Amino acid sequence: YQYTRHPPKTVRPGPNVLVRLCSIECDFTKPLESAANRSFGDDLRGWAAVATNLFVWNYVTNFANYMQPHPNMTSLGADIRFFAANKVVGLFEQGDSYNPAAGDFLQLRTWLLAHLMWRPESDQSDLTNRFLNGYYGAAGPHLRRYLDLINGMGQDPNFRLGCYAADAGFISDAILAQADAIFDQAAAAVAADDVLSRRVRRERLIIDHVHLQRYSFSRRMAELRATLGSDQAAGRAVRAEYREAAQTFCDLMREEGGTYIREGQVFSSYEPGLLLKCEAAVPPYLPQAGEALPQGAVDIQQDRFQLFHPGEWVDLVDDPAASDGKAARLPGGHTEWAVQFHIPEAAPEFDGGPWRCYFVCRLDAATKAGTALQYGVYPGPINGAGFDLADDE
Repeated sequence: YQYTRHPPKTVRPGPNVLVRLCSIECDFTKPLESAANRSFGDDLRGWAAVATNLFVWNYVTNFANYMQPHPNMTSLGADIRFFAANKVVGLFEQGDSYNPAAGDFLQLRTWLLAHLMWRPESDQSDLTNRFLNGYYGAAGPHLRRYLDLINGMGQDPNFRLGCYAADAGFISDAILAQADAIFDQAAAAVAADDVLSRRVRRERLIIDHVHLQRYSFSRRMAELRATLGSDQAAGRAVRAEYREAAQTFCDLMREEGGTYIREGQVFSSYEPGLLLKCEAAVPPYLPQAGEALPQGAVDIQQDRFQLFHPGEWVDLVDDPAASDGKAARLPGGHTEWAVQFHIPEAAPEFDGGPWRCYFVCRLDAATKAGTALQYGVYPGPINGAGFDLADDE
């Protein structure tokens, strides 16, 4: 594994020793015996020359994001034949074991790898067509075009992709548009069959996720501003549009049994941030001074703050730019919880939820670098009695 992968110069493993090599550093868009993966290929061939038994732990998924295209499928069969030709007697193809269904063509990958490991001489292209046409029906040829499109990127000698690609920036907008068109055609081909339609829709989730990852709030705001007449109206429309698309994706993920977004992170912990991405990207409209608050909104001014070490950590000052002419001012030389608001236990205006919290702040600074503000939102009580996060989400 990594630095221990190279074969030793003089030590030789006995016939009862099984040596296991891991390919984690490789470019998985190219065959493992190619020049792009010369280091691993040389190590495997080096071990084959001195060891009786070899075992390979290979990586056939993207551990940093299970829900995006991973163009590594072209050389799966060639890699297995490469292993078989170099005394490999055991092979572990580590894929996405966390998600039982939703993912990057998990059913095809599992079936294809099983057949190739059973009979390495099998033709991968023929096996792929056999599965696609049998499992997706009339949508099969369209999905083959999609797979050829995505995996074709790996044929570029300058393109490299490991097994930890956190985002899909390598997929151009043009390729994404082609993928959308192909999935539209695949869906139309099986529209009369509920089972096949659901299978095609499940595979499209990875493309839906790419759209959410790169959704351009600023560009969409500019497109809608002219027709809707204001930033506020455009912002509301963009937030609603994105939130609907994100909610649909999350609902389908749960429906299809998607449980993990990446290695070590369950989807339920990823979902809130995905849904609320629009809140950070599109500035909210906050009422002006004296303007009526929207239904359910609560305005908390400095007269309800709890201030700690006034005169040292914080001061209340006159501020003509503030909504009511007053503000809490903090110096930049500490990180204390100097301004706090604790929700009263008997406060009917805070019943219900969930809540969105907005902080109206201004930074007056002589430097352009460094931390501007630290803040936190905590479930209560926080007076030492302890609390249960699950009850206060």
